[in-house]
Amino acid sequence: KAQETLQNLVKAIQTQPRRDIYHVSLSQADLAILRALSRDPKNASPTAEVQRDIQNLGQQSIQQATIATQVSPKNAFNYAYLGDVYKELSGNNVDGLRSALQAYVASSNLDPNNYQLRVVIGDLYMRTSDFTRAADYFQAAINLKGDDPNPRYLLAIAQIQDADKTLDSDNPQAKIN
Repeated sequence: KAQETLQNLVKAIQTQPRRDIYHVSLSQADLAILRALSRDPKNASPTAEVQRDIQNLGQQSIQQATIATQVSPKNAFNYAYLGDVYKELSGNNVDGLRSALQAYVASSNLDPNNYQLRVVIGDLYMRTSDFTRAADYFQAAINLKGDDPNPRYLLAIAQIQDADKTLDSDNPQAKIN
């Protein structure tokens, strides 16, 4: 069934390669199959073939999401989706998180009033320990939508982390004493 779904999406893309939604859909299908393989109890200790399939599906998902941004470069959703793909596949890998950041920033440049993108970007900066930039993005989210308490909370956390980082760098002995 999964293989049939992928084949149908590939045929759709071959028929109309300039339809960004077809590329996003293929990327989503690749991710869904990847998740199913990863969660399958039979794959608790995956074979080399299953590991290769998972890796290939991840690469194909990124590739199709990237193509969607190339086919429709002014569509903020496509960049946000590419960021979602990178974020999901990267875990805590800093390079993957940076790729996600680039995609989300591109999306926010196309959709400057989307405060949720600012929150996501701030969260990714937190995960890469860039607390100053995280705070900037959380503040931007607050400026766009001041009635949501979440960016305020996250801003406070970023400020605390940034202050702790500054204190630690100013006084390396602080942790010892």
